[in-house]
Amino acid sequence: MTTIDTTQPVPARRPWLVSAAVADLVDGLGRWELWSTLGWHDIRQRYRRSVVGPFWLTLSMGMMISGLAYLYGGVFGQDVSTYFPYLALGMIIFTFISSLITEGSGTFVVAGPAIVKMKAPLSIYIYQMITRNIIILAHNALIFVAILFFVKVDLGWNSFLSVLGLLLVVAVGV
Repeated sequence: MTTIDTTQPVPARRPWLVSAAVADLVDGLGRWELWSTLGWHDIRQRYRRSVVGPFWLTLSMGMMISGLAYLYGGVFGQDVSTYFPYLALGMIIFTFISSLITEGSGTFVVAGPAIVKMKAPLSIYIYQMITRNIIILAHNALIFVAILFFVKVDLGWNSFLSVLGLLLVVAVGV
């Protein structure tokens, strides 16, 4: 008997798996009240004993950006007023993408007890994680808005393309 005789044919592709995944994503998206509430609840639970609440992340990010801008401005001989906005925006977006990747890999592990208890689309937990990170991104974006008041940054029409880029990052995060 040869190896070819003992192997079994490869099963045909099952298109119903793809359609089931798309149906789960659409069904989970329809339950936006649930995952948005769960995402907001995660933020509130994480910082409930803090005086400044979720703005603690914003304060620490602002101090880190300020320190890095001062340090890198001196090391690289850059004018801090021109370097500061780019560093701030880069750090804020990098932190957002990094947390999407880091938390996304363990989303279903963390949500394991809830998955067992509640019959709901699995995509709800993905949307919850993305909502939580968007809330943190919105808090950190206040740093950039504050920088815009003190530093003159030329925002052209091309800057609005960043909104499309952000939506693309969120779609890839899903």
